[in-house]
Amino acid sequence: MLYWETLHNMLPSILPLLLLSVLAEAAPGKRATAASAYCSNSDGNYKLSSIAPPVQGSGSPGSGSTWKLSIDDTSSGHKQTIVGFGAAVTDATVTSFNTLSSSTLQQLLNELMTGAGAGFALMRHTIGASDLSGDPSYTYDDNGNSTDPSLSSFNLGDRGNAMATMLAKMKSLQSSLKILGSPWSAPGWMKLNGVIDRTTKDNNLNDGYLTRGGTGSTGYASAFAQYFVKYIQAYEDLGAHIDAITIQNEPLHSQAGYPTMYMFDYESAQLIQNYVGPALAQAGMNTDIWAYDHNTGMLSRTSNFESIFRLLTDGYQTCHPTLRTSSTWLASMSTR
Repeated sequence: MLYWETLHNMLPSILPLLLLSVLAEAAPGKRATAASAYCSNSDGNYKLSSIAPPVQGSGSPGSGSTWKLSIDDTSSGHKQTIVGFGAAVTDATVTSFNTLSSSTLQQLLNELMTGAGAGFALMRHTIGASDLSGDPSYTYDDNGNSTDPSLSSFNLGDRGNAMATMLAKMKSLQSSLKILGSPWSAPGWMKLNGVIDRTTKDNNLNDGYLTRGGTGSTGYASAFAQYFVKYIQAYEDLGAHIDAITIQNEPLHSQAGYPTMYMFDYESAQLIQNYVGPALAQAGMNTDIWAYDHNTGMLSRTSNFESIFRLLTDGYQTCHPTLRTSSTWLASMSTR
């Protein structure tokens, strides 16, 4: 996942890739016979402007005039799978879109979701409030911040319903759309500090991990798992099928100014293996669980997560075969 500051630095290299994906979507099955190049810069001198492409050849390091590219697109050459290109849908997105007239909104969604436009095929959305939500922060079971282990007060609320409705509209225009959901925080009553935001002290799930008994011995590990089940079911009822989840946005980040929750690597593994995964399987869901939902600046920490998830995969896949250890970048790309 990339946030704006990272995205801004990467735009010069990302834009050609995104453009190529759009062209490929608009003209499936066609292979270009020559390279095309387009450029944009921060000064505004170039705005997706066509420029002379580099000449094919070996060139020298740092040369901008030549290129040498070899793509092995046979089955033996495949090293990774790109699930899709797309964007993030936050409360700010939904609020902004819903200020548009119905005709303008339809035109915008057509340009985003269909082959006549960008043809987005993957959308990542926020489960509850994020740093792009208005006050007050919320989840789908706040219950006046009173404990609710049975989740009897689970409710998408106005903003959750609006989010699910918008995603359903996108899905209606792009039948192959995959939707990934990520929470910024569990309900406050599930956490050690009892709140969604405003403090970094004890900003952890109350699941027993930080006690001698270990994950699940006390606290709300089971309720946390059922929270995902209820969320997926509620979105499905509104026409937004959830294809994948991560159990925590930026698990190694704790911030007081907006909803966050710190989650250790071993803790994540135990929650997925013993609670979230079995809960999804028992509910008959085919939802993927994607691991390590963090910024690219934290990639040096991925080795811990990858080793942990390799340890749990064999046992976990017997009941739920769709665990993927991946990094999600631009809310639109995963590798496995």
